[in-house]
Amino acid sequence: MRNRTMLLFTGLLLFGCTHKRQMPGHENTGSDAATPEFLQAKTFQADSLALPYRWISPLETRNMPAALKNFKRSADGKYPLVVFLHGSGERGDDNQAQLRNGAGAFWTPGFYVRHPHFFLAPQCPKDFRWSNRDFEKEIFFFEEPSAPMQALMQLIEDVLRQNPAIDRDRVYITGLSMGGMGTFDLLVRQPGWFAAAIPVCGGADASIAPEIKHIAIWVFHGSADDVVPVKYSRRIVMALRQAGAPAIGYCEYPGWGHNTWDDTYANPLVLEWLFRQKKRAL
Repeated sequence: MRNRTMLLFTGLLLFGCTHKRQMPGHENTGSDAATPEFLQAKTFQADSLALPYRWISPLETRNMPAALKNFKRSADGKYPLVVFLHGSGERGDDNQAQLRNGAGAFWTPGFYVRHPHFFLAPQCPKDFRWSNRDFEKEIFFFEEPSAPMQALMQLIEDVLRQNPAIDRDRVYITGLSMGGMGTFDLLVRQPGWFAAAIPVCGGADASIAPEIKHIAIWVFHGSADDVVPVKYSRRIVMALRQAGAPAIGYCEYPGWGHNTWDDTYANPLVLEWLFRQKKRAL
């Protein structure tokens, strides 16, 4: 086990950040692991483009392995929704690559039986991004959403409409790298949807902080990231703190590069924290 540096910006809660270190690296471009059959493969036809996605519903357990389907049933029949946004290395149309990095943590038997939930993992088409950005000018938010972001918002609206068993007070979003930036982008476009977010090695403009300060957010980044510089996470966390956000956590891994998602999602304290969050008023 190895201790990690944790910078706690607001509140008195200590967000745990201790876990055995994985090998750092970049996003995977291949995987030998087969996609579990119980993750339903679907495609959403939006106004702008077709968006492949994978889906898990706790109400549809026929194809679930026994280790997952014996989960604790909700007393009120409501379950959280997790939206998972992959990074740039997983773009395409195979409806599988988006699950390569981190997503599997949400359906490990030990976790799912304690926290059954709806799970939505869309795939961004090749040559597109979840959010528009200009690295040269260090701008991460544009009024006009990217085509995949527009499609994603339509998809989520459709999912919420068709699944009344989703607990609207417990809708969560997380993403890595390009998906971490997309997480912030979607938060500011739909600040009333989400209870909590975990952006990993992403970033955002400080100017959006007042719009999302009511959302519980735990940010993760490596201090030596040479793909998405850590300053982009630092600045939004500081801006959220200055805006008076009541539930902001920040974990910076000293000396680590871009791959902080393996350890972040493998740390049970992180997902347990996420599933404790409930929506706060705007």
